[in-house]
Amino acid sequence: SSGSTVSSMLESNLEMEQRAVTANHAWRVVALTNKLEAAITLNSRLTDQVASLQRANMNVTKQLAEKEAGLSESKSIVAMMKEEASSAALQVSETATALHNARVSSEERVNALEGELKAEQRLAATKLSEATELHNSKVA
Repeated sequence: SSGSTVSSMLESNLEMEQRAVTANHAWRVVALTNKLEAAITLNSRLTDQVASLQRANMNVTKQLAEKEAGLSESKSIVAMMKEEASSAALQVSETATALHNARVSSEERVNALEGELKAEQRLAATKLSEATELHNSKVA
């Protein structure tokens, strides 16, 4: 009977230890489940943040591409305007040179005509003087 009491005590101790181990395992499973759920929640939030950052990155990349295209177009327009301005400046320079040359030529022609006019006036004065002398000699 004392053997059965010891046996019964051992069984009771074994059951208590098994319950304690089971309770400990159950507590650990609950703790691990809570940690897993927290990790899953954090992972979900991080996944959402990554997706949001990827969308923002795509938007920024698109805006950057649009701005680069606009900048390229602006540079092209500026280059074209510089080329047109250079061409216009060359035309203005050529026109100014042609006008200068025409003015010089015109001044030379005016000087030549003035010289011819003075020569004609001297000749006319000489002829008038000769005609006057001839007339005066006939009248006298």
